[in-house]
Amino acid sequence: MLTTLSENDLMGLNECPLDPGGYFIINGSEKVLIAQERMATNCVQVFAEKKGKYQYKAECRSLHTDVTRPSSSCVVSLQRSSAAVERGQKSVIGQRIYALMPYLKQVSLVVICYYCFLIY
Repeated sequence: MLTTLSENDLMGLNECPLDPGGYFIINGSEKVLIAQERMATNCVQVFAEKKGKYQYKAECRSLHTDVTRPSSSCVVSLQRSSAAVERGQKSVIGQRIYALMPYLKQVSLVVICYYCFLIY
């Protein structure tokens, strides 16, 4: 009903024209529908890990625009330096970079991945 009204008509009814809706009232309490956002594709997202084996993780979900198939993801992780963690310091010495690529069953060093690409 409100979707057919213009912005001025909505403002006249004290409704926000930018409000997507998705809420309704059941037994006197307001219920809200929240849409799930799709994870961004074809861009790199970097996450700082507070705990665990890795200090940073970078993820890229690739999606070809002309082909209808699911997206594939590549995760590159920077390992924490164990000696620096024990002392409570930040260090880049001794850190390794690992990659989890589509169609591979295990995490491997990035250097090995680059070497494989050069041979291919």
